[in-house]
Amino acid sequence: MLRTIFDTNPKLIYIVAGINIVAIVFVIYTIIEKTVCNVIKRIQESGIPEQIMSREIAGAQYRIWFWSIVVSVVLIVLYLLYWCSNLGNDIISILALGISVLDDEIVQIIADNYKV
Repeated sequence: MLRTIFDTNPKLIYIVAGINIVAIVFVIYTIIEKTVCNVIKRIQESGIPEQIMSREIAGAQYRIWFWSIVVSVVLIVLYLLYWCSNLGNDIISILALGISVLDDEIVQIIADNYKV
């Protein structure tokens, strides 16, 4: 729909890219939130002392969020600078849809492979 409304705009691919990036960032955010909750639950169920548990939870949250943000920012900047195209926008929108459908499986795989 946006492609027909902004058809004459020379920056159309960047407008669509921005919308698709927001969509995929939202999907990734929900996956990260679910993953952090699963990892925290696994740490709490491990039976370690309270002080160690608090330190492990804080460390896990920091590592997961830090690396997710760093990788996301790098990929977004690279995409906008070098790879932005109509085909790329279509791929991102399909990827966002696919990831949102498989989010529970992705969360389970990441949480199971996170070493507690």
